[in-house]
Parts: sequence; C-alpha cells; structure tokens
Amino acid sequence: MTIKDQDLSKKHDLATRILIQAIESANESISIFKKRSTIAMLISCEETLLELIPMVEIVANENPRYRGKLIRFKKTLEAVQLGSDVELICPAL
Repeated sequence: MTIKDQDLSKKHDLATRILIQAIESANESISIFKKRSTIAMLISCEETLLELIPMVEIVANENPRYRGKLIRFKKTLEAVQLGSDVELICPAL
C-alpha cells in the first residue's frame, strides 16, 4: 500500500467515525424528543440537527457514498420543523 493509499484510508476512516458520531448524537436527541415531546425538546432536537448537518455535508462531499445520510439528516430536520413523525436515522453505513 502506497503512502497516498494510506492517507486515503485514514481519511475515509475519519469520515466514517465522524458520520457515526453524528448519527449517534442525532438519534439520542430524537429519542429524547420522542420520550418528552415538549417545545424545549423540539428546539433541542432541531438545534442538534442544525449543528450536525454541516459536518455531515463535509463528510458527504469527501465521500459521495454518504450523500444518502446527508439527505436523511435534512429530511429528519424538516420533519422536526414541520411537527411530523420523526424517525431515528439508520446507523448502517
């Protein structure tokens, strides 16, 4: 494996770890919101998603196979904002 290949592998591993952490954080916020459907929890869930989306965008731009996760984050944010039923984000990559 060349040095360039190793760098790409490390970059991919970092992107994957960042995405996994973002999904876990989003799902935790969604779970709390679903347990306690208050305005405060709604705002907290919305803020969490708004803060995570830029990181997920960076990861999706680096690795196009993660664009589906970015779309899912945006749809989840939209559901929260519209008061629709909110589902957890599937952690499968």
